[in-house]
Amino acid sequence: LQRQLRPKLRATLSARAGSLTRTGATSWDFGTLPREYTDGDVKAYPALVDAGAAVDVRLFETEAAARAAMRAGTRRLVLLGAKSPVKEIAARLSTTQKLALSHNPHGGVAAMFADAVDCAADSLIADAGGPAWDAAGFAALADKTRAGLYTATWEVVTAAEEILRRAHAVEVRLGALTSSVLAPADDDIREQLRGLVYPGFLTAAGARRLPAVARYLRAAEHRLDKLADSAGRDAQQMAIVRRVAVEYRDALAVLPAPARASAEARGIRWLLGGRRVSLLGQAMWPPLPG
Repeated sequence: LQRQLRPKLRATLSARAGSLTRTGATSWDFGTLPREYTDGDVKAYPALVDAGAAVDVRLFETEAAARAAMRAGTRRLVLLGAKSPVKEIAARLSTTQKLALSHNPHGGVAAMFADAVDCAADSLIADAGGPAWDAAGFAALADKTRAGLYTATWEVVTAAEEILRRAHAVEVRLGALTSSVLAPADDDIREQLRGLVYPGFLTAAGARRLPAVARYLRAAEHRLDKLADSAGRDAQQMAIVRRVAVEYRDALAVLPAPARASAEARGIRWLLGGRRVSLLGQAMWPPLPG
């Protein structure tokens, strides 16, 4: 029912708060953005929305949805006025690094770099106390973010290089597995890879969690080292991990979309990743704190 009514509700909200909504903005020229809007009958939450070459100001029915949009919208507006660090970073990379980065799931190196810049910007904006809700606050936030963008993006790209290099190595080793006894572990590791390395994985994980992604892949490599000699134990431990993963998936399925995308829900996924390392990576690395 909520999904059916959402378009009508959004149209009603926009009509009632027409002075707040905006399309095609490329700078903060629309005054202060209130955290909450109400006209006595309805309540809505304004936020910036990433529109690609610009940002829009729209109203959302829930605070959680507005918060998610505001994060991406703020990033876009900051980057619209920033010098891209991609060309300089690409020139600094070694041939080995470029080769590793070419094994990306994004569909091209340019898309992978765009993901890295977005990831770096998110980290810088959060560290600077963002998002901002007025022109002065945004100007200060943008200055801090743009000043650190090159260094932060370089750090993300170097982290991505290790992740993609290890992911490719795992894929190659999986391709060499021929025993039907190892097929369940093969399928499980491939599923793990799909959950770690996918288009947009850098921004989705966030800069702080990229070392965890690399660690999970190191654990997968270590699992493959041991697999031929411990297939039975691996199957037992895998059953534990998969049971908890199914419970997590089922729990998410009954939540509304904003709750599924919340930091709390996503944090459980990373805790499960740490549990997988401790069971299937033979406790080489302790779980990363959520």
